[in-house]
Formats: sequence, structure tokens, C-alpha cells
Amino acid sequence: MERQELLAGLKNGTIIAVDRSKVFSRSVLPTIPDYYRDSLFTCKDCGAQELWTAKQQQRWYEEQGGEIEAIAIRCRACRRKEQLRKEAARKIHLDGLARKRNVKP
Repeated sequence: MERQELLAGLKNGTIIAVDRSKVFSRSVLPTIPDYYRDSLFTCKDCGAQELWTAKQQQRWYEEQGGEIEAIAIRCRACRRKEQLRKEAARKIHLDGLARKRNVKP
């Protein structure tokens, strides 16, 4: 990457320096980048292209403790659908457990 491109990206927020002290990895020899860069990915559910911004990556890796090897796989809409699906499945499971506890043999 050219120096001018790097400086422009740092200035406009499409490139953010990595704080290595906050990055988590389970790998013995982790490959930690020097910078987060805006990157496109394809949603595994709907196939839509979405931008994973440098700021979102920084938040995921440094504030929320995501592993540095993890990458975005779902667009916002599909991620929300998956969260709702999991919530519904969890509720069904817990309701089933409650019914079992109330049944007396």
C-alpha cells in the first residue's frame, strides 16, 4: 500500500491502526494486521455484498473481544434474523424444560 493511500485512509477513517494490546487470538502464532481496513464481504445467507468498516472491525476485535481470525459473514439484516431465530429457539427450549418440571410422574 502506498504511503499516500495509507495516510488518506487514516485521515478519512477507512483505515484504523490496530491496538495490539487489545486484540485476542487463540492461535499460537497469530497474524495480527497493522491496520483495520474497510472491506467488502458476501453474506452467507442472502449473498448480498456488505461493507465491514474499519470502525466496526475495531469495535469487534478490541472492545467486544472477538478473535482476530474471525470475519464478518452475515449482513445486518440476516444477522438480525439469525438473532431473532436464536431467541425464538431458546424460548421454545426453556418453555419445554419448564413443562417437563411441572409434569409429575
